[in-house]
Amino acid sequence: MGHEDLLQKLRQIVLDNLENENFGVSQLSEHIGMSRSNLFRKLKQLTGKSISCFIREIRLEKSLELLLNSSDTASEIAYKVGFNSPSYFHKCFYKYYGFHPADAKDQSADILYKRIKSQKVVKPGRPWIISRIVYPVVILLIIIFGVGYTLLNTDNTQSSTGEIELEKSIAILPFQNLSSDASNQYFVDGLVDDLINRLSKVEGISVISSTSSDLYRERGTKTVPQIARELGVAYLIEGSVQRDANNIRINVQLNDAKNDEQVWSHIYDRELNDIFSTQTEIAMMVTSAMHLVLTPEQTKELSSSGTMNLKALEHYQLGRFHHDKMTTESVGKGISYFKEAIEEDSTFARAYIGLADAYSMLPAEPYVPNVKLKRELALKALSLDKSLGEAYAILAECFEAEKNWKAAATEYMKAINLEPNNPRILRPYSQFSYLTRKKQDARLYIDRAIKYDPLSFLNHHFSAFIYANEEQYEKAMEELIICEELNKNQPWMLLGKSHINHYFGNDHEAVVALKAYAKVAFGADYSKEIDSIYAISGYKGLLEWQIPKTNFPQYQSELYAALENEEMAIRTLEKALDENLLNNYFVYRPCYKEYVNNPRFKAIVKKKKLYKFYYDKDGNYIQ
Repeated sequence: MGHEDLLQKLRQIVLDNLENENFGVSQLSEHIGMSRSNLFRKLKQLTGKSISCFIREIRLEKSLELLLNSSDTASEIAYKVGFNSPSYFHKCFYKYYGFHPADAKDQSADILYKRIKSQKVVKPGRPWIISRIVYPVVILLIIIFGVGYTLLNTDNTQSSTGEIELEKSIAILPFQNLSSDASNQYFVDGLVDDLINRLSKVEGISVISSTSSDLYRERGTKTVPQIARELGVAYLIEGSVQRDANNIRINVQLNDAKNDEQVWSHIYDRELNDIFSTQTEIAMMVTSAMHLVLTPEQTKELSSSGTMNLKALEHYQLGRFHHDKMTTESVGKGISYFKEAIEEDSTFARAYIGLADAYSMLPAEPYVPNVKLKRELALKALSLDKSLGEAYAILAECFEAEKNWKAAATEYMKAINLEPNNPRILRPYSQFSYLTRKKQDARLYIDRAIKYDPLSFLNHHFSAFIYANEEQYEKAMEELIICEELNKNQPWMLLGKSHINHYFGNDHEAVVALKAYAKVAFGADYSKEIDSIYAISGYKGLLEWQIPKTNFPQYQSELYAALENEEMAIRTLEKALDENLLNNYFVYRPCYKEYVNNPRFKAIVKKKKLYKFYYDKDGNYIQ
């Protein structure tokens, strides 16, 4: 189907469902037979618009036609074109056309279209800035991207090298395990991770993170060109591994995704003890097939294995295998294997990084990482290999936890200088930049993290968080749609969808998302109770309903703030601070904008050692 045919078909589907106020992103995706994330990318490419924006503009264009050619009132037309709120329709109409619906009734079509053409039309895409935060806006992101983001942020996952051309971009898909023993999967995955790490060191090539490529472990009927388009790369590597005792067979092939052609392939029949030289050989052959010219220093880095101890390598691979499952039990297993790797080879620097990474995922206390142990492990790794950017990033996180902002910034920059394309460094630095009011850097680095790990839930979730705090709610919703594709039951994503849908007047979708959130977060189906409360008290009643159900005082505080209960909002915020349950990101939450001059709020900011970033020397809040 051609581009114009696709757009025409999408438009007709929307028109056929125009009066259905519940017809939205999910329904359009189902009708056209595409996933929401794929449809989002396709529409963005063809029109520059999100799916919801595309649907809304069709509704608004039809509404103008009806205003000019029917006797219906503006409110009646609002319902006919799928708006469930006349007031929201009026806002959208004015934002899109630059005049109110009533004005259309008073002028002829010719005059009206000339007026539209002559004026600068402000297109939708950013909700209207309201001088004073009132209920609908306050609730929008009370905790969605704050407490929620911190709870999500458990994996550790400018000296910029500039944008990498698509022609030199590559993803390594999970290799097939053809061994008779299924438990050899850790070994197979380890070979893929090693190849990603080696190729990532080569300047001039963009390598997609394993977090994204691993989603194609069960690729179904997807072709090489399809996967490449979704990942935004020019080349794909596929392969398989067969291990039998001390013998291995590795089948590798490099594909030109654009032309769907095999560029290079080779079968390696080797003994297990030769695995280190084989890994180097594969990496060298890939760079050669991609016509990359390596410097002597890059060749040396590409040949570095980190360890020549086979047992240490296997323990490390097992550690990563269990660590990446991201459950408390599996991370515990990962820690044991990383320790065994270190016992086998005390000079294996990456094993120390893996161990530090794993400890970060097992918080002994809420929001309090084991700073001392992480620092010791990172310093040990650097004493063995000073080229490990992730080690500097871990040191930066330690300084950040200690509120030593200057030292944290220094270590982050060291990390980025060494590994400018590593998303496990880019995202934490984006978070740090946003916290310390370097908003442009925050957006720049989270976009880079998404470029190199395009299917990472955490990357897109933090991107949504930034957009939301900057009142770019359309873009925040676009990111949440991608998040839902990656993890449909993630509670904070569901809560975000609920609040944004409510803000845009789509309460049906808002309530559906809140029901899904409650089921995951509270462990039971509250659908009937939620419907009953909404029927009596509206969405505001649903905010009140959540307060006694949550165990997090910071969440409770933000719910109180949304309900404009300043005393309880501040009191529960103080409780969160006293119980060490208050993350740093509370300070710029939209729901607290009315409280920035409250002395008790200022005192909390001072105790978190963030005062200098948010208040000037005279105590005035910095906008």
